[in-house]
Amino acid sequence: MVLMAKNSELESYIQGHIRRGTSVDKVRQKLLSAGWYASDVEEALSAVSQQPAMAKAIANRPKKKKRLAILSIILVVVIVGTFLAVREIGRCPEKWSCGQWSMCQDGAQARVCTEFTKCGTVRERPALTQPCPGPSATTSTVKPK
Repeated sequence: MVLMAKNSELESYIQGHIRRGTSVDKVRQKLLSAGWYASDVEEALSAVSQQPAMAKAIANRPKKKKRLAILSIILVVVIVGTFLAVREIGRCPEKWSCGQWSMCQDGAQARVCTEFTKCGTVRERPALTQPCPGPSATTSTVKPK
């Protein structure tokens, strides 16, 4: 009974690692370095490799590596492309819309402007403040009698 439990434990471990793409040789090395007997490891590896699903997983392992390599290359291309696009952000045409100027306060007027293209830049943003036109807001426009 103990031998079956040990083999079952080994087989489950091997199956899990093979499903995750670990090579049979690496699984073998891990088990031997963990103190498992070589005969037990080889017996469990043999039993696992005879299971149709595991035999297919072992046979398809190189394809998984190739697929992973292709996905890695695609990811690098996307990251580099995004980086280059961010660097070229100056080519984004900004489109601003501004509200009305506020009443004069402390000699200046203010307004709120919104950029609609979401360029993330303010290079072409219109002025948000300006001096009050005409007489200063702090001076009275009513003449004394």
